[in-house]
Amino acid sequence: QTYDLPDFIDTATISPNGKVLAVGTADGNLYLWNLDTNELITTIRPHNKVVGMFGFYGAYNGLFFDEDGSHLATWGQDSKIKVFNTEDLSEVIEVNGNRPAFSPDGDHLAYASSDNSIRLLSLIDESQPKIFRGNTVQANSIVISPDETLIFSGTGDKSLKVWSVADETLLLNLPQYDGI
Repeated sequence: QTYDLPDFIDTATISPNGKVLAVGTADGNLYLWNLDTNELITTIRPHNKVVGMFGFYGAYNGLFFDEDGSHLATWGQDSKIKVFNTEDLSEVIEVNGNRPAFSPDGDHLAYASSDNSIRLLSLIDESQPKIFRGNTVQANSIVISPDETLIFSGTGDKSLKVWSVADETLLLNLPQYDGI
C-alpha cells in the first residue's frame, strides 16, 4: 500500500493491535491510517516544525502507543509531549518534557523534565504528578516496571537509576563502570 504524504516522515508507529498506522511528518502533521481498509482516519497538527541549521527542519522525536492502544503520545522537537485518546483524538494532556513512557496499564505517563527530574502524571485524574529528583543530567531513557512499582532511568552521564513509585525515592544508582 502507498500512502501519499506532502512532507518527509519524522517518525511512525503501529498500534499494538496492528490496525492503526500513525505517521508524524516534518511539517508537524500527524496522520492516522486504518490498516484494514487502507483509509486515512484523520490528520491533525499537534506540533509545529522546528527549523535548524542549514534549513533542515522537523517536528517529531517520536510517537508512542500505550499497551492497549487507547492513548497515543507525540513527542515534538519543540520539547512538548501531547497525549491523545485514540478513540476520538481528544487531547488528554500537554506537558513540556522529553522521553515519554506509558505505564503498563496506560493510566500514567512518565517523562524527563527540563529540571532533570522525572515526572509521573496520571492520565485518569488531575492529581499532582509524582516527582523523582536526583539526576544531574536529563534522563535519555525511562521505563516503568511491569508491576508499576519502579521507574528505571538511564542518563547522559551513563548511570542507571531505580526509583520507587510509592514514595518517589531513589533506590539504586549504578554509575558507569570505567573498567581497569
